[in-house]
Amino acid sequence: MNDTWGSTLSQLLDGDDVDVETLATALDTSDGRALLVQFATLRGAARRDEAMPSAAFQERVRAEMQRPASTLAGVSSEDSRLARVSSLERWRYGLAAMLAAGILLGAAGGTWLGRTADAPPATDRVLRFEAGEWTRAPGGQR
Repeated sequence: MNDTWGSTLSQLLDGDDVDVETLATALDTSDGRALLVQFATLRGAARRDEAMPSAAFQERVRAEMQRPASTLAGVSSEDSRLARVSSLERWRYGLAAMLAAGILLGAAGGTWLGRTADAPPATDRVLRFEAGEWTRAPGGQR
């Protein structure tokens, strides 16, 4: 099944403009027709659903909407000011912690990058090659 068939058939049921060629291709196949039936069944079930909030819920929402803004959700203006202050303090402490971590990482990185190269390993033996060892002529001459 083509991925665009689903969106095309959904747009058709929504009443939107659709690509007619894609629609015809989708309806030519049994998969496309089955998908159209599934979409129509789902939309019909959604329209028949009469779920509504209870009257008690609607009354609580209406009461909350009529309360003054200063006492909304049981928070006084003093409490909201303290909440904003503590939020600001948390933000400042977080910023200070990030700056301290950045400084420490920068110092550690600078130390690591600025270190000197290690000394070469100590020699166990020294190899010497004399000219006579690799030339055929005696005394190192050809």
